[in-house]
Amino acid sequence: ETGEPLCRPFLYNESFPDALPVVCSIAPKNHTVCSGSSTLAKLVSWWAAGIPKRKSSILMHQADWLLWHLHGKLGVSDYNNALK
Repeated sequence: ETGEPLCRPFLYNESFPDALPVVCSIAPKNHTVCSGSSTLAKLVSWWAAGIPKRKSSILMHQADWLLWHLHGKLGVSDYNNALK
C-alpha cells in the first residue's frame, strides 16, 4: 500500500540456485524461468527465506518501481517486465 520495500533489491543477474528445485518442478522442461536468475527463482527464494510477508505484497521490477514514482499507481507492470 505504501511501496515500502520488504527486502533489499535483487540485481538483474543475481542468481538464486536454492530455488531451482521448486521452479523446475512447476515450469515446463527447458523453460526460461528454469534459471537461478529468473524472477520466479527470486520470488521463490524470497518466499522460502521467511522474509516478513504482508497481505498486500507486490513484486516490482526496477522499471515498475520507477513508473510508480511517476504515475502513482502501485502494482502496475509492463508485460515485458512481468515475463522476465
